[in-house]
Amino acid sequence: MTQALTYEGKAIVALMGQPEPQRNHVWLQDALQLAVMLELATIPPYLCGLWSIKDPEKDKAVHDAILAIVMDEMSHMGLACNMLTTIGGSPRIADPDLVPKYPGPLPGGVRPKLSVFLSGLSRASVDMYCQIERPEDPVAE
Repeated sequence: MTQALTYEGKAIVALMGQPEPQRNHVWLQDALQLAVMLELATIPPYLCGLWSIKDPEKDKAVHDAILAIVMDEMSHMGLACNMLTTIGGSPRIADPDLVPKYPGPLPGGVRPKLSVFLSGLSRASVDMYCQIERPEDPVAE
């Protein structure tokens, strides 16, 4: 695995731009590590919003929707960790150079204008969630 991976770099953008013939074992390990980092960066903001709901039974639809997203992000992270381990890598989730810092960007150059932050559920946090989940090339606006 490339030791030069950093949180703030543009590694995801660079990896995705690499021609297919150059996408080797090291490329795959780096891509999976970056996937782990991206999923890890999104879980805490969603959890902060979820945990701020004072009455989950009263706001069940909102609570359940955010909980489903958290579970999806955790599942994605687990799958990336398992795949990385399977191909001989080791997920780095406690490396101080690779863990998310809030407020701050998503790792690897994803959504470079977005600042991800921790807060209770608010219009601003829902807007942030929408930006996190927005497809790169949406079918419709």
